Amino acid sequence: MDLAGQCPKCRYPLDPKIGLRCPECGSDASSETDLYVRRRGIWKYALAIAALLGGLVCATIVPEYVRHGSWGLVPNAVLMRWGLAHFGNGGEKEILRRFNGGELNQQDRTLLLAADRSELKDSGDFLRQQKAVGLCLAFIRNGDDRGWEIMREAMHHSSANVRMCAQLTFPMAGEPVPPWLIEELCHIIDSDPDRSVRIEAIMNVPPSGTPSAGSLVLPTVIRALRSDDLYVAYNAALYCTRMPIPGSELREALEKLAQDPSPRVRCLAERAMGHDSPELKRLLDLEDELERQKAPGP
Repeated sequence: MDLAGQCPKCRYPLDPKIGLRCPECGSDASSETDLYVRRRGIWKYALAIAALLGGLVCATIVPEYVRHGSWGLVPNAVLMRWGLAHFGNGGEKEILRRFNGGELNQQDRTLLLAADRSELKDSGDFLRQQKAVGLCLAFIRNGDDRGWEIMREAMHHSSANVRMCAQLTFPMAGEPVPPWLIEELCHIIDSDPDRSVRIEAIMNVPPSGTPSAGSLVLPTVIRALRSDDLYVAYNAALYCTRMPIPGSELREALEKLAQDPSPRVRCLAERAMGHDSPELKRLLDLEDELERQKAPGP
């Protein structure tokens, strides 16, 4: 035990061999043992400070942990940069919670956008790419148009599944689709090499988003009605039955198609105008039979 001779009143160092009176304050110790007191080490003060800081940290962390779990303790910069790729579903949910709760500043959003683009481009895992496309909606719903830019990249992805996934998110955006993106979608309807992607594009193109959308979409859908691929043409006909553009323009275009020399185009035009066509059903059944014949055997 570390002991030292001190004045019991003012703690002035005293040697009992010299005397029991303190030259500093003038007080007298009653005995020599009164001069020996335990020296207060600096570690006590350090422990007290550590305990205080620990209490403050606990007061901050524990409520956050109770409300949001362990993900709530991850700093924004770490979560935005690595959350999508390495933190699984919990990281994604926490990102969306903070995003929709207005807890992300512009720098956080920029980090998240870069991570989202990387996931879409490099992950090679469709489930992760699907989540990356879904995250675009968070940007769009929070007034950040950069979400539409990521959507466009997804629409031109090398994977047909990712391209279809991007189109499926259009109706869920809840915001008017920019004209330039509608134009991109029309291009996909015309030229995408995958039939399913073209059909999905037809069924999800949103012409009511902008005043110019009707003039962009109508010619594209009419071309799809003339497509050599009957499935694409048939879905274009179904789309016409709910197409939210001026009815007179659509009716005029379909009436012209109803006079087309091709029986198939005439049947599709009738279907697009809401009329059932036994001939079209026969054509679809024939197309199904040809598809089954083309399919490889078991």
